Amino acid sequence: MSGLSSAPGDRFDLDRALKVGAELPKDISIAYMAPANSVSVATAQTDLDFIDGRWIDVRSTPDIDGLLPETVLAIRNAEINFRGAIRLSDGTRLESSFFITRPGDWDIEGLQEPERIVGPHASIVQGAAGFGHWLIHRLSRLITVRDFVPDLPLLSTQLPISGDEFYARTGWQPQEVRRLPRRQRKTFAVDELFVPSYAGVNRGRLADASRFGRDIERLIDGIDLRTNMPAYPEKIYLPRRTDSSSRAGAINGLEIEKLFVERGFHAIDPGSLSFDEQVRLIRSAKVIAGEGGSAAQNAMFGNKGLTVIVVNGNSGPGTIPYRPGRKTYARMVTDAFECNYRRIVASEFARFPGWKADTDIVRRALDSMPE
Repeated sequence: MSGLSSAPGDRFDLDRALKVGAELPKDISIAYMAPANSVSVATAQTDLDFIDGRWIDVRSTPDIDGLLPETVLAIRNAEINFRGAIRLSDGTRLESSFFITRPGDWDIEGLQEPERIVGPHASIVQGAAGFGHWLIHRLSRLITVRDFVPDLPLLSTQLPISGDEFYARTGWQPQEVRRLPRRQRKTFAVDELFVPSYAGVNRGRLADASRFGRDIERLIDGIDLRTNMPAYPEKIYLPRRTDSSSRAGAINGLEIEKLFVERGFHAIDPGSLSFDEQVRLIRSAKVIAGEGGSAAQNAMFGNKGLTVIVVNGNSGPGTIPYRPGRKTYARMVTDAFECNYRRIVASEFARFPGWKADTDIVRRALDSMPE
């Protein structure tokens, strides 16, 4: 295995092996791989951080070498858990950002015997369940497996509110989808898995702009993006409301919302709208804003040149201090769709559920924001 894995139970680095053409384990083969020149990147038109009381330009060009062409792997005699971790019959844990195989997520082993799933299945199983993560991690994968292994049943996990609509819009019928239960700490032995890559990479938050663009067009095909569009506001604040969000927002979220409303933004909860209306809302906007989270991922539905303003803490959920220009998922999207990005670092602490934004910081940022 070319030094990537040396003993049963070790991790095998799929990303590295595929990039350098190394030998794959005997139970893994490439079912499909797009040409290398199919990958493309883009750069946000402007990219600014408000940090330490000033706006700084942090624009950078993504490194296309970090990406992998669209790929489907066939993995035989594998075991998968409800978070998307995959290991082979000899115990080798697969490690990959492109296939989201989560090698560290085997703390559930030994609780139950694996349940067998007979026959070949496509898989987009992974841990994250929110709307933004579906757009980022799963949409491209749904389209890829539909295109290249179209007749297989699908393994998936927990859905956001619009999850069934994602399935339907990418060609899946409900009876074709087996939803692994997240609440039960189980593993599943599968005869053969067809696992698609997604249109990005976790480390570096780099996106394949051409694939993202293609997939969004597929997703919104058929939505009327002309009739009555001028009726929507041009400046929209997308609040994180607890009744339509999978995660609580800032403890003083209404105060932050008010600061934007005072500056001409219309606060509209996207979770209260149908999927078609969400797309129409963003497509009509010139500026969208919201707390860190799924709001910025909605930029995928906007026109080129959309400005996206994100109010965030000193990092995403976690403990790593924020550094200017850090490639968040929001930046992955705004890069890919050539948007304008504005990140307001509104707390010295990390953004956890119930975090508190400093209203003075947000006010100063809005008052001094460059065009």
